[in-house]
Parts: sequence; structure tokens; C-alpha cells
Amino acid sequence: VVKGTDLAVRDFRSSDPYVILTLGNHTRRTRVINSNLNPVWKEDFTIPVNKATDSCLLKVEVWDNDTWRPDDRMGDAEIDLKPLFEIERKQKKLVVSPCNENCLYRDSSIIQRGDGKKVQEVWLKLRNAES
Repeated sequence: VVKGTDLAVRDFRSSDPYVILTLGNHTRRTRVINSNLNPVWKEDFTIPVNKATDSCLLKVEVWDNDTWRPDDRMGDAEIDLKPLFEIERKQKKLVVSPCNENCLYRDSSIIQRGDGKKVQEVWLKLRNAES
């Protein structure tokens, strides 16, 4: 999780955003960035997945942290990980484009590195968010 841009104001003049990632039974959470509508997290997470049995949808939720009342949901998005699993060993790069069925903001490149690891850079547009 790298950063958020132009997030909605949920408190008096700003928000205290954090991100929750969910894949199957696994959940990860970023730290809270106080009073910031353009937060920079730069946090890496590893989430185990069994592509044969687990869901391939990574759910991304952005929340505003509140001290004295329940946290406010700021928006959500989903990333379909199937293309990440389907890239073939001999294929070095695959591009997934934005469409009505995904939350991509722009083309997303999946690259298979020399060590066999697959990396995907994703820019998401939140759903259910104030603009």
C-alpha cells in the first residue's frame, strides 16, 4: 500500500485514514496517518493464498480513524488476482486495463521477475466514496 490521493474530509478539516486489505480469511491493516487527505503509507504486506481454494478477490477498504465514535468508511475497491496467477512462466509481462468489472484507475502491469516472483502495480479508484 503506497499512498492515497484526494481522500474525502471525514473529520473537522481532514481525515485520519488507514487501509484494510482482506483476502479470504486473511486481513492486514496499515497504520493510521493523522490529519492527511493525501496519506503516504509505503507499507508492504504478505498475504498467503491458495489459488485452488481461496477467493482471488483482494478487498481494499479505506477508513477514517475516530477516537470517540466508530470509524468512518471512506471507500472500497477490489482487485482480481486471477491475472496474477495466470501469467505463464514464459510470459514476462501482462497488462490489465480498466473496465466496468474492475476498480482500476489505469493500466496495471504484471511482471514476472527473474527470480520467478510476480509483481503487480495497481492504481485503484475507490467505490462508494465522496468526490
